[in-house]
Amino acid sequence: MYEQAALDIALRLKEDKRLTDLPDVRIIGDGRGAELAKGALEILGVYDSKAATALSFNEPQLDDDIYRAVIITASRHTAEKLRSRSTKASLLLVNESDSGLYVTDLLRLALWVLIKGKPGGVYSEASVRGAGFERLIPKDDAEELNAYLDGGCEGVFCFSDAKSDEFLTLQKRELMILEETDRVCRENGIRYSLAGGTLLGAARHGGFIPWDYDIDIMMSPEDFDKFCTLGDKYDDKFFLQTPQTDKGNYFFTKVRLNGTLMTTEMTDKLDNIHNGIFIDIFRHSFTAKTKAGQRAHMLFTKCARSLVYNKWNGSDVRGAKGSKLNPAIRMAATALKRALPMGFLCRLQKGIIDFYKKDTGYMYDGWGQHMNRGAFPSAWFEKYTELDFEGRRFPVIREYEKYLSYLYGDYEALPPLSKRHISHDIIRLDLGDITER
Repeated sequence: MYEQAALDIALRLKEDKRLTDLPDVRIIGDGRGAELAKGALEILGVYDSKAATALSFNEPQLDDDIYRAVIITASRHTAEKLRSRSTKASLLLVNESDSGLYVTDLLRLALWVLIKGKPGGVYSEASVRGAGFERLIPKDDAEELNAYLDGGCEGVFCFSDAKSDEFLTLQKRELMILEETDRVCRENGIRYSLAGGTLLGAARHGGFIPWDYDIDIMMSPEDFDKFCTLGDKYDDKFFLQTPQTDKGNYFFTKVRLNGTLMTTEMTDKLDNIHNGIFIDIFRHSFTAKTKAGQRAHMLFTKCARSLVYNKWNGSDVRGAKGSKLNPAIRMAATALKRALPMGFLCRLQKGIIDFYKKDTGYMYDGWGQHMNRGAFPSAWFEKYTELDFEGRRFPVIREYEKYLSYLYGDYEALPPLSKRHISHDIIRLDLGDITER
C-alpha cells in the first residue's frame, strides 16, 4: 500500500548530502512509520534485518547484537524510561500529532541522530536545527501527504493545486484547442500524434496526467509544413501561431485560444505576441545517420537556438543549466548575438535544424523540449493508431510505447508523491468567457 510513499521518501533522502554512506540499518517496531522507513531504506539498499544499528519506533527492547540505535518516541516520560534501560540508544522526541512533519523529515532526523548523536542523548527537531536541519517537505504538502496515507492511499495522489476549479477549467480549455486541431488535421489529411506528457497521460491515465494541464502534439516534417498553412481552417475562436502569422514570435508553433491569457516566465515579457491559452505543435526533423553526425547536428542546433532565444529574451548567452561553458565562449556568443539581426539568426536556426531534407532513417526533436534525448528511428512516424484521452480517441504513433520508453524510461512508473504539483509556472492566467462545446 505504501510503495509510492516509500519511493518518494527514499528519493528525497538522497537529496540530503549529510546522509551519504549510511550504515546498514534495521527497523524495530510496527505501524505506518516503521513500514515506510523499512521500505525507503530497502530502496536505498541499506536495510538489513540483522544490522547492528537500528531505528526503533517506540520499542524499548533492543537485542544484544545491536550496538547503536535511535528510539523514536512522542513521550518524554517514555523517553526517560527508555534511556535508563539502554546506554547504546539515543532518543528522538517527536510530536506524533504534528501533521506538518512527513516521514521523509522524520527519517532524516532519525538518521542524523544515528550518525551524529551521542548514545544516551535526547534529541528533538529543535535541538538539531543548529546543525542546519530544515524540513524538505513544506508544512502544507506534509499535511496533504499525511492525509493521503491516513485515507489508505486511495486513488492517484496529487496536491490540491491540481484539483482547483481554475486548474480543471484550464484543462478543459486545452482540450477544446486539441479537439479543434484534431478536426482541422483530419479534414485536411494531416497526420499527427499526441506527444510528450500528453502521450504519457493517454498511455498511463487515459487522459491528462492529473497534475498537468499541458497539451503537446508532434508531426513529421512533411505534415508539419502542410499544417502551418491551415490557419484559415480554424474556427474564429482559435489562432494558429507561427513565426509567419505572428510577427513578434520567432520560435513557437502553437494553437491559441482567443479571448484568454496565459503567460509563463519567458512569455510574460512578450506583450507583442498572442498570449492566449495554447497547445504546442512540435516538428520532428531528420538528423544524421551516424552517432557522430547526430552529436554534431545537436550541438549546432543548441548553439543556434541559444542565439535566437537570448536575442529574443534580451539576455546574455549562459549555456544550459549546469553546463561549464567557457567564459570566453559565452562572451563571444553574446557579442555575436548582439551584432547579428534577428532575421538572420532565425534563418540560421531553421537552416541548421532542417539541414537534412530527406529521410535518413533518424529524427530528433530539434524544435522541441526533448532534443537532449538524441535521435530515434524515423520509422516510428510511419504508422499511427489511436488512444483514449479524456473520453475521446486521438491519434498516436503506433510505436508510442517505444517512443515513451525513449523519452522517459519506465514510463508506467509514477513519479514520487512529493513531486506531483502542477508542473508549469504560470505567471498570468485569464480563462476567458468561453462557451464550451
